[in-house]
Amino acid sequence: MAALSFMCSVCFDQKSQTTPPRTIESSSVCHDCSLMLLPLFEAALCEYNYPVKWGQGEIPVTEFSDLLGEDFVSRFQRRQIKYNTALADRLYCRNQLLASSGTLMGATTDVLLALTPAQISAAAEEGIELVFCDAMAAPRSETDGRSQSCYHCGGSTCLECELPVFAGVIHNCLSNDSTPADDRFAGLVRGREYQRCPDPLCGNVYELFDGCNHIACPIAACQTDFCFICGDKVDFSSGHWDTGKPCPRYNQPSDPNAAYDDVATTIAANRQRSQQLLDERQLVLEAPSQGRGWFDVSDRME
Repeated sequence: MAALSFMCSVCFDQKSQTTPPRTIESSSVCHDCSLMLLPLFEAALCEYNYPVKWGQGEIPVTEFSDLLGEDFVSRFQRRQIKYNTALADRLYCRNQLLASSGTLMGATTDVLLALTPAQISAAAEEGIELVFCDAMAAPRSETDGRSQSCYHCGGSTCLECELPVFAGVIHNCLSNDSTPADDRFAGLVRGREYQRCPDPLCGNVYELFDGCNHIACPIAACQTDFCFICGDKVDFSSGHWDTGKPCPRYNQPSDPNAAYDDVATTIAANRQRSQQLLDERQLVLEAPSQGRGWFDVSDRME
């Protein structure tokens, strides 16, 4: 087969290869650069690195299935379902497994990994380490019945109390009386030491160590923009951090170095500076020639 010549959109080198180049959103990518992109998919197994971006879009994992392998693609697609599900809609499996089972999260298995109550008691007596499954069994909005089977460990989880349901054992459903999420932050000041995403289906909690008070929730199923100070939803054109508003763009309202978006003042200053430069240019053009042209005005521009 004749070699194909093309320019790689990543390294911008002219390439020649016998197989067609990989195409991502109409952009050709050579084989070497395709290999360099693989660690991005591994990193995207973590929710805060998901998805793998390409410009304003994302790279489908199936485009790299020949290099990543079927097992990895299957695990990645499981994570995609989870990350594209709102936090409040996620049903997590709380069955217990042997820590030594060693199965990767997102992988499926034909072996029942979830332990029975008798096995859990026996493991505790022998000092065997156990772990919770913690796979997302399913989106709540897509479940029917009273329990949901987990693809990862094979155990079942009650939709009401989110506790394991064991075969052959009468399940006494307990009300979900877990500690409210905000109680974990008792003693901390909301809007200073933490803030919660205002989307009711998300509610993820964030700390701010540095930077401005504009928070963009990185959860793929959310991506809400909000203010760290007050927790309200905002957008770039809302003027939320303008001078005279309660929330500054940087720092806390009570801080002496609180900085606001003084848009009107900035626009006025820019117009004034532009007019000043035009006036200087006009003065130079009208002045008697002394070997200097108006282009020399640039050496006085800041």
